[in-house]
Amino acid sequence: LPCVPETQDDATDCRPHCHTPHIPCTPVNYSYPDGVECILGDLYGYCGGGACLLSGGGAAPTWMVGVAIFVVFYCIFVAVGLWLYCRYCRPSTVTLLPVKGSSEPTHSGQTTPTNLNGDR
Repeated sequence: LPCVPETQDDATDCRPHCHTPHIPCTPVNYSYPDGVECILGDLYGYCGGGACLLSGGGAAPTWMVGVAIFVVFYCIFVAVGLWLYCRYCRPSTVTLLPVKGSSEPTHSGQTTPTNLNGDR
């Protein structure tokens, strides 16, 4: 039957323990695969080579990948939103990119419409 050992040892923490009515709780001749989470005292580690390792191991910090993806897309979203605001919503007569139109500026800064021949 499965059991929990009374004392913990980093060499046997990555092996299941069993007991019978005649045999106390002992590790069996099998190790969990590398990367499986194990407990060493009050700390968590990962099995590697049959022993419980506190650092390294096969587990990668996948939460950092999610945060990095979020930050990249957030920056893209903010940049597009800022460009749209500046291009279309900002109360200014100066545009970021010139827009072709049918008006030419005059010396006073106002625009007057032109006809097809270019006469005013």
